[in-house]
Amino acid sequence: APITEPSHLAMLSGIAPFRSGIVSNGTDLGERPALAWHSFVKEGYLAAGFVAGFPLHGKYGWGQGIHVWDDDFGGIPGVQSLSMLKLYNQFFLKEHALRERSAALVLTRAERWLRAHRDENTFTFVHFYDAHGPYQSPSNADLGTPQAGEPLPLPAYWPARDREIRDVEWLKRAYQAEVADVDAAVGRLLDALGPTLDNTIVVVTADHGESYTEHGYYFDHGDNLYDPSLRVPLV
Repeated sequence: APITEPSHLAMLSGIAPFRSGIVSNGTDLGERPALAWHSFVKEGYLAAGFVAGFPLHGKYGWGQGIHVWDDDFGGIPGVQSLSMLKLYNQFFLKEHALRERSAALVLTRAERWLRAHRDENTFTFVHFYDAHGPYQSPSNADLGTPQAGEPLPLPAYWPARDREIRDVEWLKRAYQAEVADVDAAVGRLLDALGPTLDNTIVVVTADHGESYTEHGYYFDHGDNLYDPSLRVPLV
């Protein structure tokens, strides 16, 4: 499935979307005993997840059966747990007041966990959302938003300012910059494992790809099953 929540459930349970019934973001999972960390917890592992995008927020059931599920997207830890904001997020929004958080914020929490539990058996799921539209890598901050030329059919969920960009090559570079940011984040994560890296299985993969302009599909995913959306790394 070329979309975040159904694809993650498939990867982490081995159950295809047409069998799980989860085919769109913002869907309550229900009870999911097949999620991978259930098996690790049963074998005595400490299990934790650190997520960066709203489709994996605990409000949809993603925190079930795991010791730690860190989905606090706020820059100040705990603010999202305040009663009124939590109520707003939980019941009045299909998505979330904050759609995502940067790899830097995810790493701050994940690195602390990994270092604190180096001497224990752990299963850790770390999710980065930076290589995702709109393309707002810090390295692009000074490049402006080129608006010369014909409008492009960019995703409707992008903010208005980002949808005004009309330079295809600029958008390609912007996406590649986000991929580079995630690559650096993976490096930091490996560094955090320190001496335990030699005794750790590390899996790097993705939930979906992104179309540049293939098949007339501009810088998006989720609406077709062509290779740009389905072919992902597995290392």
